[in-house]
Amino acid sequence: MPQFVLYIAQSLDGYIADIQGSTNWLHELPNPDQSDYGFHEFLAGVGQVLMGRKTYESILGFDIHWPYHQQLSYILSRKNLGDLPEGIEQLHQLDTKTVQQLKSKSEKDIWLIGGGELVKQSIEAKLLDKIILFTMPISLGKGISLFPESEVQSHWKLSRCEVYSSGVIEHEYLPQS
Repeated sequence: MPQFVLYIAQSLDGYIADIQGSTNWLHELPNPDQSDYGFHEFLAGVGQVLMGRKTYESILGFDIHWPYHQQLSYILSRKNLGDLPEGIEQLHQLDTKTVQQLKSKSEKDIWLIGGGELVKQSIEAKLLDKIILFTMPISLGKGISLFPESEVQSHWKLSRCEVYSSGVIEHEYLPQS
């Protein structure tokens, strides 16, 4: 059965974007081995992507072709997004029923791309099956937090950890029963 997976990078101080919402700092980090940190292998196992409206608009601002054309894309927004390109659909809410419907549409995983509020909502509702978190060797000082403040605690167990020569640390977490 497909899993609902958060696959994301953060700075040492827990930010997924700088104060302007940019993730350019990710591309500026030294990567002497030119590693993709398992991204292409991960993406090959993804049938659907899910992101918030701000993340969607950020990707559109990169002035590139839609990078997830091989996956069905869902944009979560209460605001009506109007006509979307083929292969991109809008969701108005995210809950257990919605995630189960998405899982029933694919044999591959669902990738929660971001942003922070959607991550918070997914954790609070206990929707995630796995978190794959890359901690990058940079401190941003300010920015958009991966985990915005929440009233809900969640417990996770480390299932895998890998340290790359670039200083990047990959952690894989599963929900603790």
